[in-house]
Amino acid sequence: MYNSGFKSEAKVLAKKFYSEFKEFDYIVAPSGSCISMVKNHYKDLLQKDEFEELSKKSFEICEFLHDDVSIKMGEDKLANFKKSGAEFLVGYDNSCLMHLASLDKGVKMLHVVEILSGLTDESF
Repeated sequence: MYNSGFKSEAKVLAKKFYSEFKEFDYIVAPSGSCISMVKNHYKDLLQKDEFEELSKKSFEICEFLHDDVSIKMGEDKLANFKKSGAEFLVGYDNSCLMHLASLDKGVKMLHVVEILSGLTDESF
């Protein structure tokens, strides 16, 4: 509606959207364009505080899974690793290891292939 020139009609929908979703911790949608509307254009349709409230908790589903769920899973994995007393965190997926390394630069990580190839502590 909004991008077709129906600003007053879009304003009614934006206010209803705010009313329906203001109590939720997160707003997650499968469509990037819908979330873009909320995060980029609702500022023209809602009060500033309403827009800011919705914008900061609105996510496209892949963004949400990466930014929220993935980080929490990584933090949990690192906490469990530290409790274990192990010297190295070993994995088989480079992207997972890189993600964990970005959360805690102090943890020594190895890919399983590094172990199989015979690398030693002196390699580090």
